[in-house]
Amino acid sequence: MATVVLAALAALVLSACGSSASGGGETGGEGGTPIAGAGSAAQEVVQENWIEEFELEEPSVKVSYDALGSAAGRQQFISGKAAYAASDTPLEGAELRQAVERCKPGQLVEVPAYLSKVFVSVHVGNVNFVELTPEVLARIFEGEIVSWSDPAIRGANPLIAKKLSVPISVLYPAGDSGTTANFTDYLTEAVPDVWRHGSSEAWPVPRVGKAIEGEAEMLKAIKAREGTIAFVDASRSGLLKPVLIKTGNNPGELAVPDHGSSIAVLESSPEATALKKSPYMMPFDLQRTNLKKGTYPIVLVSYLIACTAYDSEAEAAAVQKLLTYAVGKEGQEVSAREAGADPLPSALEKRAEAAVRAIE
Repeated sequence: MATVVLAALAALVLSACGSSASGGGETGGEGGTPIAGAGSAAQEVVQENWIEEFELEEPSVKVSYDALGSAAGRQQFISGKAAYAASDTPLEGAELRQAVERCKPGQLVEVPAYLSKVFVSVHVGNVNFVELTPEVLARIFEGEIVSWSDPAIRGANPLIAKKLSVPISVLYPAGDSGTTANFTDYLTEAVPDVWRHGSSEAWPVPRVGKAIEGEAEMLKAIKAREGTIAFVDASRSGLLKPVLIKTGNNPGELAVPDHGSSIAVLESSPEATALKKSPYMMPFDLQRTNLKKGTYPIVLVSYLIACTAYDSEAEAAAVQKLLTYAVGKEGQEVSAREAGADPLPSALEKRAEAAVRAIE
């Protein structure tokens, strides 16, 4: 089992290191039709790569993307400050109603575009990975387990208990984060008797751990201090050491955050029909439990949000071209190569392409 796990981890590291993009700033040169996007920090790496490749094919379109976080991106879109948004959760509640109104007389578009893993990472010396059950993971982020030598950790990870005398240092994203929403959603679904804080975009246990602003700063914080544990999008995982989730008692039931995980979760999940307010929306209600043993369950499905109609035909055409590229075969290959994501399954890719082609 150790050989299989190490091989899977090696493949994961290579894919995560494949990104040539760096964080921060707007992308896009001068001239051409400008369009602005905003939202998901998890999508930052893939957005930068999409935009770079897209503008080579469509030099008449100039795109900027601001990785403000999913919640802020949705608000930028609703207010009309962004032509499109990227969100790690579907629109719902008041935001869904406001987005529908923002798109009138057109209709709302919401399609899955980026399938990734929430990579739980540790800085614990020279071990290759750490094994934790969902219960232990929840107890750590709840603040109940505070030492790497705790018996609940020591049993499956004897080297850590021997070599690491520092306390556990929990890190979490500052502000509202789609990555936080997906991580807490998993804990809520997997161990509701242990994790009693529910699903939330804002970290619900501020008494535990330290808030870090931005995923690039999160990577620095993880690497700077031994004993840390945090969660980041897999596109940022690089050479970080992962937590493997124990989904059963047998060796083959140790879940690695490998390729195919997010597809397996997506294909086991129903569409959230109550959140579908137009024919061009494809929201999913992710089911992260009752999966095949060994399937990594902490994943995210991130969306692109737009309207079928804009104030100008040029803007509508530019948004349509960008989103068609992103959800199409070429954009999904870039997503896999540069951000370590899973490509959309073929049938879903065709549906997403058909939805964004309604933009005109």
